[in-house]
Amino acid sequence: MNTSFLGIPGLAWGGACVGLAVLFAVLWPSRIASGGIGRAVLRWGHSSVWALLALWFLVRTWAADAGGVVNVLPLLAGLAYAVFMTTLVATAARTRSQREK
Repeated sequence: MNTSFLGIPGLAWGGACVGLAVLFAVLWPSRIASGGIGRAVLRWGHSSVWALLALWFLVRTWAADAGGVVNVLPLLAGLAYAVFMTTLVATAARTRSQREK
C-alpha cells in the first residue's frame, strides 16, 4: 500500500527517520555529564524517538491492515521525547550549577 503523509510517501518518511536515528546515535550531548539511567537516556533517548517514528511509518507503509494498534508507536515516541527533554534540561541545569561553584 502506498500511504503518504503531506504528499510524501511513507517509505521516504521512514527512511528520513532512520537517517535521523542514526545521526543522533552518533552525535549526542557528550558535554553534559550524567551518570546511571540519565546517561542512558541522554545517549539513546533522541535516537529511540526517531527509531519509533521510523517504525511507525514503515509499518503503516508495509502492513496497511495493522489497524489502530500501530498508532501507539507515535505515542511512545512522544513519551520517549518527553523523558529525553526532561532529563536533558535537569542534567544541564545540574551541570551548570556545578560549574558555577
